[in-house]
Amino acid sequence: MPRELWDQLHELIGHCQTKWREQMTMAPSHGADGRSSPPQGPTTSERKATDTQPTQVGEENEDEDEEEGEEEGGKRFKLDLQPVERIRRPSMERFLRDYMQKGVPVIITGGMDGWPAMNERAWANLDYLKSIAGPRTVPVEVGTHYLHPEWSQKLMTFAQFIDNHVTNSQVPATNRGYLAQARPGKDRGGPRQRLSDEHCRLRIELFELVPELQRDFGLPDYCGLGQGEDIKIQAWFGPKGTVSPLHEDPYHNLLAQVVGRKRIRLYSPHNTPFLYPHTGKTLKNTSQIDVERPDLERFPLFAQAQGEELVLEAGEMLYLPPHYWHFVRSLSVSFSISFWFD
Repeated sequence: MPRELWDQLHELIGHCQTKWREQMTMAPSHGADGRSSPPQGPTTSERKATDTQPTQVGEENEDEDEEEGEEEGGKRFKLDLQPVERIRRPSMERFLRDYMQKGVPVIITGGMDGWPAMNERAWANLDYLKSIAGPRTVPVEVGTHYLHPEWSQKLMTFAQFIDNHVTNSQVPATNRGYLAQARPGKDRGGPRQRLSDEHCRLRIELFELVPELQRDFGLPDYCGLGQGEDIKIQAWFGPKGTVSPLHEDPYHNLLAQVVGRKRIRLYSPHNTPFLYPHTGKTLKNTSQIDVERPDLERFPLFAQAQGEELVLEAGEMLYLPPHYWHFVRSLSVSFSISFWFD
C-alpha cells in the first residue's frame, strides 16, 4: 500500500481511538433504579488480590473538572479552546512539512511502543525505578509551583522522593515534590536560578547518574530533523497535581508521556500579547496569568486568547514548536521525558 494511504489509515485509526476514549469518559453507569451513578472502584476482594503486586502508578482515577469555563470574579466565561490533532507515527516528511515547518503542535501515537519503559522494564512499576535509581541523590522542587513564594528545593535520594512525595497521597500542595529536570538559568527562567552549583550539576544529569534508565527509552527519529546536533533530554517525575505554570521554551519539544496522564493547555506565539509575560529577565518566558483561575480585571486581554487543550496519555508524544506557550497539570502520578532540539 502506498505510504500516503498508510498515513491516512493510521490517522483515521487515531481519530477513532480518540472518539472512543471521549465516549467512554462521558458514558454514565446506571444503577438498578435506572439512575446514573459514578463508576465504582475495585471491590475488597479485588483490592486484596493486588496487595502483593508491584507498586504500579499512573492509572489511578482522577477528579477532573470538565466544565467549559474558568472562574473569574465569581462569574463564568467561555474558553476559546480547540482540540489538538492526534496521529499515529507520521512519516518524517509529513512531520516536517505539516507540523515543524508550520509551527503546529500534534500528538503522536505509537512512537513509544517499543520502549522497554513501556513494556518489560515499565516505569509505572515504582519498585523497578527504586531498584535502579533508589540511592541516587536528586534535587526536588517542593511547593505548589515555581512561581509560588514558598517554593523551594531539597536534596534527597530517589527512593525517598518516591516514598515521601509520589506514593504519599496525604502531602498538601504546598509541600508537593516534583523532580523537574530543566536547566536553571539557561533553559528556564524563574526561581530555578536560585540553585547552588551542586544542585545544578545534579539537576541536569539524572540520566547520566542513572545510565540504566537510558536503556529504557529511545531517541525519537523526529529529533534528527533539527538544525543543531545538541539534543537536551529532561525528566519530569512527580505525583498527581504537579503544575508547570504557563510558559514557553525556545526549542522544538517532543514531550513523551511514559507514565500517567497530563492535561495541557496550549497557546501559539501569536497570543503572546494576551498572555502578559513577566517583564523581568528571569521570568520573561512565564505568564503572570493563572490560567485555571484567571483574573480578568488585572489581565483583561486574556479573554481574547485562543488556545488548545488536550490530555496526553501514557505512550503518546506531544510535539511543541518553539515558543509555544504551555500550561501542564498532572492528572495522576506522571513520568515524562522532554527531547529539546534546535
